[in-house]
Amino acid sequence: MKKILFSAALMMGFAVVSVAGTPKSESKPTETQSTNKSGQSLYWYDVVYDGSHQDGYVPNGTTPEQGERSEMEGDCPQGEAKLCKVGFQSQQTLPISSENLGNATENITRSN
Repeated sequence: MKKILFSAALMMGFAVVSVAGTPKSESKPTETQSTNKSGQSLYWYDVVYDGSHQDGYVPNGTTPEQGERSEMEGDCPQGEAKLCKVGFQSQQTLPISSENLGNATENITRSN
C-alpha cells in the first residue's frame, strides 16, 4: 500500500514539474493592444488637413523626418485632437490617403 501511495505521489510530482516547466507561447499583439516600438527609429510624416481632406492625408512632396517617437512629440502643437504625425518603418509612396494613415506603425495625436 505504501508503494502504491509513494508511486502515485511521485507521478503527480513529475506531472506538476513537467507542466510548470513548459514554456508559455508568446501572445502576438491584437489590434487593441499597443504595438509601441519604444526606441525604434521610424519615418515620420506630418498629417495635413484641408477642405478636401478633412480626415487628413500626407501630400506629395512631403519629406519624412527619421527618428524616435520621443523626438517627434514636441513638434505637435496643441489644438483640436487630430493626428499630427504618423510613423512608418520604411519610407512610403506619396500621397498617403486618410484610409492608409491607419497602417502607420505609430502615430502622434495633438493634445487639446
